[in-house]
Amino acid sequence: MIKLAIFDLDGFLLQGSRFSDFLEKEYHVSKPEFLGILRGRVMPPKCDINTPSFPAWEPYLSVWGLHVNEQEFFDLWFKTEGTHEVMEHFELVKKVKSQVEKVAVMSDNFFERADWIKKTFPSMQLFDFMYFSCENGFTKATERSYKMVLEHFGVQPDETVFIDDDEDSAKLATSLGIHAIYFRNADQLKQELSQVGLSV
Repeated sequence: MIKLAIFDLDGFLLQGSRFSDFLEKEYHVSKPEFLGILRGRVMPPKCDINTPSFPAWEPYLSVWGLHVNEQEFFDLWFKTEGTHEVMEHFELVKKVKSQVEKVAVMSDNFFERADWIKKTFPSMQLFDFMYFSCENGFTKATERSYKMVLEHFGVQPDETVFIDDDEDSAKLATSLGIHAIYFRNADQLKQELSQVGLSV
């Protein structure tokens, strides 16, 4: 019996364009350089808790031709992405929530964006727990992140379903005994949820 359903955030519940695409097009910043900083310094697998990320970005901004302060940088980032809620997926969460004990979000995110998400999207109140890597110290690339969520609710891996559009995250969760679903489309997701006893 499934007691806990965990949902990925970006790419499933929230969608938008990538800031890396904007920087590459407008400022000729290569994606490997940008992503190297994001995943290597700002959000490594084991990261500092509740630590602002701007100091990691600041040395690169003038080099990239971005003459902005901290507030302007993140305003540009979040506005450019145009992040919005995928309402049909939130409706799916509501249906799942009626059949399980708890629902949670797991997200690899940095301090400023996690704070912005919580303030911007009221639909996030639907969840009983929001796991952000910047608040807990581990990204979804680590076993520890999943174990922390399970421990928070006191459930076993086989009592948990996890939905993510990232195949590597789904594979890692599966290796821990979690019923992980690699999301590709709505019909596929509904079919795989039905296989663990959840009707949507």
